[in-house]
Amino acid sequence: MSTGRTHLWASWKRLYLQHWAVTNISVTDTPQCCVRFTIPGLSTDCFDGDGNPNIDSIMKISGISRVYFFDKPLDDSGKRFLDFNVMLKDRLLFTVSTHFRISKLLYNPDIPKWPINGQYSLSNVGNSSLTDKISFYSPDITSEPLWTQRSQLVSVNNDTRQPSALPDWFQHKYKGKGGMDKGLAVMPIQRPLNTYSYPITVQWLDTDFFRHTNFSSYINWVLNAIYSSLSKQEIEPAQCSSSSAFLPGVARAALSRGVKDLQIRYISESLENQNLNVYVWQEESQKNKFFASVERENLQVCQLQLEYFDSCTD
Repeated sequence: MSTGRTHLWASWKRLYLQHWAVTNISVTDTPQCCVRFTIPGLSTDCFDGDGNPNIDSIMKISGISRVYFFDKPLDDSGKRFLDFNVMLKDRLLFTVSTHFRISKLLYNPDIPKWPINGQYSLSNVGNSSLTDKISFYSPDITSEPLWTQRSQLVSVNNDTRQPSALPDWFQHKYKGKGGMDKGLAVMPIQRPLNTYSYPITVQWLDTDFFRHTNFSSYINWVLNAIYSSLSKQEIEPAQCSSSSAFLPGVARAALSRGVKDLQIRYISESLENQNLNVYVWQEESQKNKFFASVERENLQVCQLQLEYFDSCTD
């Protein structure tokens, strides 16, 4: 990544995020480093065809909230949360894995989601990576978050694009200030031979500021693959010899209940105009869970595990 594009990214954050209506900001250092805040919430384009909040929007709200506090002065002294402005002068933080836990409250239309309250906190600091946590709450319910995301972020040198140790001062100041004894681990999954295969080409709208595939595009492709399999089965019931037979648990009623849990491993980058294959499958004993591997010429790019709610009362 060029230094010039890194500077453009920093300018973009300052120019546009400064106008984001973030209010009620407060910071605590004990027992964990945590910033609390309020944001406008879910807009009308955050809902899918079933009327549920879509996962792509949930991921982006979490992501942009985190980025906001990378560069937001917290007081007149210019101090930033976790001293991100100092730590990120010569490096970037890349997400290598993430885990979303989503409450049934998110899918309840009677629970307000405008505005929403957020909590962003440090979970763990290692030598070259850190784990953070961000949760969002309805203004009417503080006992249970609408959703929570934990992410494992690796420190990457701006010029070499290789992992680099977090600064000594950062490790000394923040190690032990999180709520986890170790970082987030999303385990690899082994793709079976028999899967549902869904080819895609990375489009410009799938990419981010750095011209890499956006972190939320992968879940969109997996969802499209699942619904593609469903459509084929509805046209012609799946036979054992057909690829769609490897998604036996697919049913529109089940999918409309909403996503309960999402785990993602980001393994390598993909770029605009590259051709990828999205492989999706299920295990016989886990009817509400889907596994996916996004690959380029058999090179793993991203792996996902996606679980839906089992019933309306789950």
